[in-house]
Amino acid sequence: MNQLFNKFLKKKVLNQEEILNLSVELALEWEQNWNQPIQARLTKKLPSLTAIELDELNRKSKEVLSTGFEIIRTTLGKLTDKGETIKEKDLKADFERELTAFYPWISHANIKSICNQGLYYSWKDGLGECVK
Repeated sequence: MNQLFNKFLKKKVLNQEEILNLSVELALEWEQNWNQPIQARLTKKLPSLTAIELDELNRKSKEVLSTGFEIIRTTLGKLTDKGETIKEKDLKADFERELTAFYPWISHANIKSICNQGLYYSWKDGLGECVK
């Protein structure tokens, strides 16, 4: 019986990839947390992280989002300039390949969220007409 309680009481230790993905997930949050530093929210989930580690994770997550959004903007801009179109599923597949080339550790859920947010802002800026 004691082993059963120990199993449930043990906290899972996250590996580096899981911590990076958690950081990106927090950076992707909407509403009051949109585009806000993640350190305080990350500390609640992982209190053992140092201030230096928290700052680095905040920087890295912003870098990942910025890179993802730039991939979308650049791709849609080129297609628009050429008067070409792309199927949304093909755009998302190309985006996933390109983003994972930069960040092989990124989760599928984060790739999907970054792509969707990047598309939202690109469409808002008038670059979505090439997506069919």
